[in-house]
Amino acid sequence: GETHSMAEERSSSLEILLHPLVVINLSDHYTREKVTNIGGTNPNELRVFGCLIGEQEGRTIEIMTSFEFLLNDNKRASVDFLEMKIEQCVVFAVLLFRCCGAID
Repeated sequence: GETHSMAEERSSSLEILLHPLVVINLSDHYTREKVTNIGGTNPNELRVFGCLIGEQEGRTIEIMTSFEFLLNDNKRASVDFLEMKIEQCVVFAVLLFRCCGAID
């Protein structure tokens, strides 16, 4: 009955943890696009694209950081820019783990 439905609903739900840096990054990216878009796309149609970085453990998703996508003239994500941002994330993670003493 009702108890079974509530248990099913709970077991199928996701828990999403969003770090404040992600919200700041998204807001910053949108604001920069809006400011540099003067006379361009209708502000109500302005869209930004990016990458969310985090981890999933079971039904919990933790989003720790993000970065914007740089679009090329064909409105596709720049692979060079994407590779550079991913490399920066890897370097940062290594520095962070070294700082915490988790790796040598």
